[in-house]
Amino acid sequence: MRRLHATGRRERFVASGVYLTGGGLREYWSIHEVGGGAQFIRVDRDGRGCGRRSLLQEALRNANGTLERVDQHLYGLDGHLEARLRCTRFQNAVEIDLETGAGPCRVELPSAGDRLLLMPGILLAGMALSQAAEMPQPVDALLVTQGGDGFAWERQTLEACCGPPVPAMVGAGNRKARSCKWSEFDRTFWLDPHDITLRLEDEMCRIELSRYARRHD
Repeated sequence: MRRLHATGRRERFVASGVYLTGGGLREYWSIHEVGGGAQFIRVDRDGRGCGRRSLLQEALRNANGTLERVDQHLYGLDGHLEARLRCTRFQNAVEIDLETGAGPCRVELPSAGDRLLLMPGILLAGMALSQAAEMPQPVDALLVTQGGDGFAWERQTLEACCGPPVPAMVGAGNRKARSCKWSEFDRTFWLDPHDITLRLEDEMCRIELSRYARRHD
């Protein structure tokens, strides 16, 4: 698993795992505690083995489960950096810093209240969905997508819904999970009590978490 920054000496391991998609893309991730209940999350969406771009993500998640900041670096098939994106939540705005071959760009999006950061990938998207399910519906979200050699974003109003925890078979294990989805999209996330996506499924695919390791306190 590649990282934008090495694990710090004061970081304490929480969990790690990998998602193997049908198209060959692998999403490796790790979570470390950084104090006060906050978590630092690293994700490597590795496309080198299937002729696709790779995306490295780092996210700071506060003790309430909110993604406060997300950094993303997009790498081309030749391994060169193509674009960088940082999204930072403030009390009344979300700040977006983008850097591409065309140069840097900064955008500030005013927000009347909490705005979710909905990122590419599986792990961070599941965490945002879990957080949204606990908020009054609908919710205000900044949807970030990765396409080609860059990023795009748009503000959306979305509605989340989750069922109660039930036994769910994942791999060879039986774990408690709840099914969650955005009413606007036909994709179901099965989330464990720690907001980790155990399984993702829609009409086209079914992706399960593997190599799931978690610290036992």
